[in-house]
Amino acid sequence: MLSPELTVFIHQAENKRTLMPGSFVAGLVFGVSASPEIPMPEKWMPWTLSSAASSLDSHQADALADALMGQLRWQLDTMRNNQIRLPVECKWDADKTKRTTLENWLSGLMFAHQQCEPEWQVAWNNRQIDDAVSRLTRCIKCFSLLADADAALKASPDDKKDQLIENLPVLTSQLTSLLQDYVALAGELAGTLPGQFELTSEPANKLR
Repeated sequence: MLSPELTVFIHQAENKRTLMPGSFVAGLVFGVSASPEIPMPEKWMPWTLSSAASSLDSHQADALADALMGQLRWQLDTMRNNQIRLPVECKWDADKTKRTTLENWLSGLMFAHQQCEPEWQVAWNNRQIDDAVSRLTRCIKCFSLLADADAALKASPDDKKDQLIENLPVLTSQLTSLLQDYVALAGELAGTLPGQFELTSEPANKLR
């Protein structure tokens, strides 16, 4: 789920309070990677910072930028090689404390999608696809529901709660195929998405 660079950064003691949870960051980078047009690092990298993070010194900023670019390259590589799947750590459990990784990862993905809506809209306007609306709606509905299942259950009518509870594990099992379609749809909308997989290795000092 995390690239070696980001794993090392997160486990360094002085960085513990810098980032959002690792699973949230991983989901966020997935969402950034899947955007029809990947936003510039200076736009998306600050999304990963925790509200409790203090200002970063130049060393921390450089280390974090390198770690996040490593995560982005790793994620793009999995997409380029058709290895898109829900991370194995993300599992459904009726006990909320045991599905934190799943909810954090999907929350990160949904946050990135919301922030990248302008990029999606531009691609949407440039290239219409007949079934795009239904496909994207299906993906986003499932992602957002499983990102906060308790809220979905609370909002569900009383006579449908039991059915929703029964369906949650089934929906989780469908996430990999939905993630694959989400990425495929972004590529179809963008038309030029494969070119984004050729990410340069230039330094990314974007957090200072």
